[in-house]
Amino acid sequence: ITLGLNYPRTGSYKEEGLAQMRGALLAIDEINQGGGVLGRPLQLISRNTASRPDKAIANVDKMADEGVAMLFGGVSSAVAIAASKRAKERGLLYFGTLTYSNDTTGKDGHRYMFRECNNAWMSARVLGQYLNENMPGKTYFYITSDYTWGHTSESSLRQATGTVDTSKHQGVRTAFPGARLSDYRAALEKAAN
Repeated sequence: ITLGLNYPRTGSYKEEGLAQMRGALLAIDEINQGGGVLGRPLQLISRNTASRPDKAIANVDKMADEGVAMLFGGVSSAVAIAASKRAKERGLLYFGTLTYSNDTTGKDGHRYMFRECNNAWMSARVLGQYLNENMPGKTYFYITSDYTWGHTSESSLRQATGTVDTSKHQGVRTAFPGARLSDYRAALEKAAN
């Protein structure tokens, strides 16, 4: 049984991607040592997304043509969403990993996509409760990655903390991918003013 891992070997999320690859290899070794799945061994093929949705889509096509039974991976929510849509077109399940945007299984979700992790709303509920209990009445400044995960994280946290008034609780967006130190410095300077 061939599984396809669509992960960032390079790019902004390469560390998380390498951890995914290590975890996948460990799991496959353990499953195969236990006799495989229904007596059949697993094997893994992988492709580098470089945290780019266009590469992830092309990878889905390549791995589908190689006969994978299903695909998994992600790290970037934008990558996982794009790849899962192509997997659906190819009739393959896509298991999104480390894809925290609400949109992954919300507005962009479909019957071929599922995930293992919490979403932005769940994280915001927990963090929001802490902030509301320990920092009531504070003014927040949001520095947000400009893509689906950043957008849904900010929106969810604003709702959880009652900071939806953007004139009082301002924020900025940083480029994604490719934000540089100067982008974060400018955002922090704006927050300080």
